Amino acid sequence: MTDLATAFAQLKARRYAEALPLFDALIATGQSDAGPYRGRARCLNGLGRPEEALDALRAALPLAPEDPYLRDDLVETLVAAKDWDAAEPHILALCRLAPDKPGPYRRLAALHSRRNRPDFAVTAFEDAIARGDTRGATRSDLGNVLVELGRPMEAIARFEEAAPLVAPEYQAAVGVNLANACNLAGDVARASATIERVLADPDAPLDAHHARIFGLHYRPELTVDAYLQAHRVYGARVTAGAGNPPRPPRRDRAKGDPRLRIGYLSGDFRAHPVGYFIEGVLAAHDRGVVAPFAYANQHVADGTTRRIAAHVEALVPVIRLDDAALAARIRADTIDILVDLSGHTAANRLRVLTQRPAPILATWLGYAGPSGLPAMDWIIADAIALPLEDEALYTERALRLPGCYLSFRPPDITLARGQAPMLAGGTPRFGCFANLAKLNDAVLRAWARILAALPGSTLELRTRALGEPATAAALAARFAAQGGDPARLRCAPTLARGEYLARYAGIDLMLDPFPFPGGTTTAEALWAGTPVLVMRGRFGMMSRNGETLLSAAGIPDAIAADAEDYVARAIALGRDAGAMQRLRARIDTTRLTDADSFTRHLEDGFRRMAAETPIV
Repeated sequence: MTDLATAFAQLKARRYAEALPLFDALIATGQSDAGPYRGRARCLNGLGRPEEALDALRAALPLAPEDPYLRDDLVETLVAAKDWDAAEPHILALCRLAPDKPGPYRRLAALHSRRNRPDFAVTAFEDAIARGDTRGATRSDLGNVLVELGRPMEAIARFEEAAPLVAPEYQAAVGVNLANACNLAGDVARASATIERVLADPDAPLDAHHARIFGLHYRPELTVDAYLQAHRVYGARVTAGAGNPPRPPRRDRAKGDPRLRIGYLSGDFRAHPVGYFIEGVLAAHDRGVVAPFAYANQHVADGTTRRIAAHVEALVPVIRLDDAALAARIRADTIDILVDLSGHTAANRLRVLTQRPAPILATWLGYAGPSGLPAMDWIIADAIALPLEDEALYTERALRLPGCYLSFRPPDITLARGQAPMLAGGTPRFGCFANLAKLNDAVLRAWARILAALPGSTLELRTRALGEPATAAALAARFAAQGGDPARLRCAPTLARGEYLARYAGIDLMLDPFPFPGGTTTAEALWAGTPVLVMRGRFGMMSRNGETLLSAAGIPDAIAADAEDYVARAIALGRDAGAMQRLRARIDTTRLTDADSFTRHLEDGFRRMAAETPIV
């Protein structure tokens, strides 16, 4: 009879092929021992045969249902296969079978994170740490969930704990996470310094380049040269080793589906700014002209995801696909034009585009700026967001849509659009719902001057991080340092979308930050009937979002030339309730919300891309 100890000795030495028949021989004896099944499963996992390993573990479970080690092997195998649904009952069983061990709670926290239950995830991570977990990864993962919950100061503390505990190869990831938390807290200087330290390593992960590029927009001192260089460095890094793949051949539409097959690639087909802007377009596509596909690089599906799925030929979950598999899937779908909707934002798959999975590649929406990819053919924009003098910033060719390059889908909410609140005889109420990284010292200084000139005026600031007392206190201190009176601020966290949008009715004028203005928040304010004061952009599409949105909404006179003009206009409106109401009355978001007309122009643009993009 084969000895179990001999089989496990072979397994421990990683001689999987030699150990496997020994475990099989033990199983063949018919003994009711789960050990040989566990050994067989570990051999099969080592040999890259996870499905057979799962079969072995499931066969063992009735023999030892209370064995925590067996459950742990089963959970590990299921999680490696990303089958969290099947793993869930075994994770819960592990917490019951090994209540004093940190591992089960670490798994439970990961499960809650995948299930979009961040509050439960925090509790489970803290339970793991309380039970003796010393892993840096646990603290870093907890920090990421705290960021998701809008608790950046707590997150920063967890990332600081994680840094000395993680292996050197994971230091960069912790640094990127720390930078994200610093931006959420409004500490852009620390975020930038952290990212630059990470990027001092030439092998730093691509996430660090994305974080640097997006973070540049928060910095008032940004120069054109620095902006260009960051994108060039990223482009060189992401294409290194990829060569220059040829453009795939065009599909002969005369011999098959005559429609243009348009692929949209995003990690945000959900309740997210990208979801708010793309849903109406997908619903409005003329399916006799265009066959839209959605490639969803996301874990979470919600009501927006399900509605989008009804408007496309196929909504393809791609989060589990590596770059080669995703590129192969796009090619198999014979996509004519692939539109990347993420750019340098989270959950992007830009690296896939270096493989040229479609004959024509375009970028739009999620990141209003250059991709940095030599393979990217087009950027979808408009004449205000991307004027002729900015073309040198882009390697892509500009497709300028008539009007605004954004189309906002109004939420299914009815809002009462009343008069300016200050008409009732009160003092002006200002607002800004932007994230704190946009509130640089120059912005706070301008706001301090505006409020000081208008006794009794207030400024409502609303974003998720302001629900954390330490973050709100830090912002108040920064405002005071710029000459402002913190007592005039009304700081609050964000709300459920309906309640959040209803807050606009109580605000006379939204004060957009600069040089990085709002996009979604500006569109929402205009749709809700509240005017927005913006400052003219310096360069790049991101800085011009306010201009293009206000121009489309019929109030271009609310675009200030510079900071002095911004302050003067806000004060003048704050002293004249009639002028404030007249500005409010002129807002017309018809063009911003007319998805049908917008989508016809977009489809015309796709036809132009097909006609004008080189074949090779």
